[in-house]
Amino acid sequence: VNDHLPSPPEHQVRQRLWRIVAKRSIVAAGAIERPIVFAGNDTPGVMMASAMRTYVARYAATPAKRIALFTNNEDGWRTVETALGAGLQIAAVVDARPDVSA
Repeated sequence: VNDHLPSPPEHQVRQRLWRIVAKRSIVAAGAIERPIVFAGNDTPGVMMASAMRTYVARYAATPAKRIALFTNNEDGWRTVETALGAGLQIAAVVDARPDVSA
């Protein structure tokens, strides 16, 4: 599996196809939350959505009374639900996807 290398070694496979035949299987693709890059993203009160949910759930602490959320997936909307449940006002939700199913 060498397609990702700029100069792959000779005589090795480029790609691999695995066919899994099982009653059940778990595919862990390794998706993780990544911060949005913008000026000032390291200032107090600017945090990733999972961090805000952890503060609310674990410590009953919120970053502010009124918040704006930026998302590009359904997990952002889970954060909106958490924020509303904690009594926060939602100033804006910016969803970067071209088509939002919610």
